[in-house]
Amino acid sequence: MIMTNLLANHSVNYGLMDHNSAREAVSLFRSVFSDAESDEEGSIVENVVRQLGREIGGLDVVGFEARVSHDMVGAIFFSRMTFDNALRAFLLAPVAVATSHQGLGIGQSLIQHGLDEMAASGVQFVATYGDPAFYSKVGFRSIAEQAVRPPFKL
Repeated sequence: MIMTNLLANHSVNYGLMDHNSAREAVSLFRSVFSDAESDEEGSIVENVVRQLGREIGGLDVVGFEARVSHDMVGAIFFSRMTFDNALRAFLLAPVAVATSHQGLGIGQSLIQHGLDEMAASGVQFVATYGDPAFYSKVGFRSIAEQAVRPPFKL
């Protein structure tokens, strides 16, 4: 399913990522994280996204994209988390919106689209690590780090 939302006079299309778009997402994430943090951070996130892209389409990694015309302007990934019980759970990370398209609501809309699609597929729990002020806008709430241990030091 593709949803369309009009933001800042642009038609934004949201959809499921495939292997080709996952490869395209690599440069988006590198650019966004290099602009926001540093070239080193951009390189680190680029490598994470490259690995996620290789695993997309299976049971463990799902990606969603936002496009204006044919240009990818946003992307998110969900990675399966495992617990001792049968809970269907995923981690939302990383998230990127092109620097030129930030502040238009694309990130929030893309995350909401991804959450809706994941819920429709039977996912029961989604966690993320990030700015509580931002993620609370799409329904996340803070929990103790001990409840869901981060995969690396935050």
